[in-house]
Amino acid sequence: DLIPIYDKEINDYVVYVPASVTKVTLDAEAESSTAIITGLGDEYVEFKDNIYNIVVTSESGNINTYEVNVYKQYDLTLKSLTVTDVANDEELELNTTFDSNINEYTIDVPYTVDKVNIDAILNASNVTLTGKGEYELVSGENTIEVKVQGGDSTVNTYTIKINKEVSYNNFLKSLSVEESPLDKEFINTTSSYTVTVPYGTT
Repeated sequence: DLIPIYDKEINDYVVYVPASVTKVTLDAEAESSTAIITGLGDEYVEFKDNIYNIVVTSESGNINTYEVNVYKQYDLTLKSLTVTDVANDEELELNTTFDSNINEYTIDVPYTVDKVNIDAILNASNVTLTGKGEYELVSGENTIEVKVQGGDSTVNTYTIKINKEVSYNNFLKSLSVEESPLDKEFINTTSSYTVTVPYGTT
């Protein structure tokens, strides 16, 4: 569709077409049957400003030029987006099934998940992708952005918010006293131990 809507008093227009379009057809009709129109027909479009002039010449020789800029948009969408727990290579479930047209996702993970890997596949080969790789998680909310950028610097951002459960684990992993053993085997749920040391130990 033309932007703005066609008005004979407006001479400049823009048309946005998806990445899959390779050719457009320019068509127009003059108000006067004696006027001559040039610039019509099929035109190939590239990933840039494709500017075409449609020139209307009246019988008296007056010229009126309409400019149409056909802008071919980059495909800035992802084919897939996955998040995995690095420790066990297990895929973590997004809050909703991935859809290239949905840009925000959340994941709730237990406190045992310390690091995740973000992987993504593009739908187009002529754009750049950033945001893949491994991320260390902190307790609470972790925001990760995956960005797809076209050659015209336009960017489409997918945001993943990973909510890591706060740990309530206040146990020791190990306990020892140098050169003197504990009176019993260490168990993290046992809080009292006795250590016997030689006379004169300070």
